[in-house]
Amino acid sequence: WDELSTDKVAVAEKFYSELLGYGVKHSMMTGPYIELQVEGKSVAGITEMESELKETPSYWGVYYTVGNCKDTVAKAESLAAAVLIHPKEVPGVDVWAMIKDPQGSFFSIMA
Repeated sequence: WDELSTDKVAVAEKFYSELLGYGVKHSMMTGPYIELQVEGKSVAGITEMESELKETPSYWGVYYTVGNCKDTVAKAESLAAAVLIHPKEVPGVDVWAMIKDPQGSFFSIMA
C-alpha cells in the first residue's frame, strides 16, 4: 500500500485525482482518509500528516505487512533502526508503526 501523508489533503486529492484520472473514495481511519481508486478498486491513500511528523515535508510512504507489529519494531530496534511512530491501532483495520532504517530511509509496517 502506498500512502501520501500531507498537511494539504484537499490539494493533494485534487492534484492526484486529476493528474492520474483516479476516482476518489472518502472514508474514515483515525481521521478523514482519501482512497484513490482505479475502476472502483482502492490503490493508494492520502492522509493528514501525523502530529509527530508535522515538521516533515509531505511524503509518499510504503507499508510492509508483518506478522506482529510490536515484535517487528523490537527487532528493528535491535538492528539499529529508530522508531519514529510506535505501534498504533487503526480501529477495524490494523496496527501500524513507522521506522527509520540505519541508512535513514523511512518505511511503515502493519499487521
